Amino acid sequence: MYRDATSTALPRPAATLVSFATEHVPESARVAMWEEHNAASLVGLTCQVPQRPAFRAREVNLALPRLQLASVTASPHTVKRNRHQVADTPAGSLAVYFAVTGETLLSSGDRACTVRPGQVLIVDADRPFVRSFAHGLRELAVTVPYEAIDLDTGSSGFPQVVGPGGAVVARALAALVQRSLRQPPPDPEHVEREVLMMLTFVISGSVSNPLALQFLLAAELVRRRLADQSLSAAQVAAGIGVSERQLSRAFAHHGESYAHFVLRERLELAHTRLTAAAPDTSIAEISRCCGFTAAAHFTRAFSALYGCPPRDVRDCS
Repeated sequence: MYRDATSTALPRPAATLVSFATEHVPESARVAMWEEHNAASLVGLTCQVPQRPAFRAREVNLALPRLQLASVTASPHTVKRNRHQVADTPAGSLAVYFAVTGETLLSSGDRACTVRPGQVLIVDADRPFVRSFAHGLRELAVTVPYEAIDLDTGSSGFPQVVGPGGAVVARALAALVQRSLRQPPPDPEHVEREVLMMLTFVISGSVSNPLALQFLLAAELVRRRLADQSLSAAQVAAGIGVSERQLSRAFAHHGESYAHFVLRERLELAHTRLTAAAPDTSIAEISRCCGFTAAAHFTRAFSALYGCPPRDVRDCS
């Protein structure tokens, strides 16, 4: 096997990153190996590539209990899932693609559309489709068994491109998937529940627990803006389309306040940066980069949470 696999030690073996790359595979075997990897990790597809230049692709995969997550980068090519593949190896799942760079031309039945960066494409993996990447691509992908999301995939609703109405949730969902592919979650089942909740809303426009969804959206927005010292509850509430009172309810439903959540996230980010910092790195600079306006406040809060001052963590890294 021409597979470059790496894993991260975790308490749960289900959350293990596996990477695949064509760069060390002979050119004559690249397409076949790419097809084989995707059939095992996402969904079986037939791949067609230009004669030149050589096909290049890289994929990072994470298997959750029921879902498959992936980050995909590849040079120009076309993938097809035809009737024979559907009949011979039914997937029983939806395939969700988050476009990061590169436009995708999709054809499925009598439908055709262009998926642009920032948009989300959802297809029924048991209906034939063709996806073409004329300029290559970088995307995130999730495969979801029908029974995991409890939707009627036999309807005429797929393929579906998520429009502006679902953009906030789709962006938060993409951020969660991307973060999980950088650092495997210690609790895969918890992350899977979050992915399914947001994905259900992206597809159907509703969820059974709106407060839980609002918390997830707010949490993702906060994580993207931890370095912003001016970040306020009002800004976060506006960013996810709710009132400040509703934002407070969402955090209370989760069991903590907005202010406590932001402080904890900033301290955890600071701890991560301190463990990777050189001994002469300024504590004040790290505190500023993590959204703290005063180094003294940062040191007190950090010491209270971790039982030692930030300098000790930095010096022992």
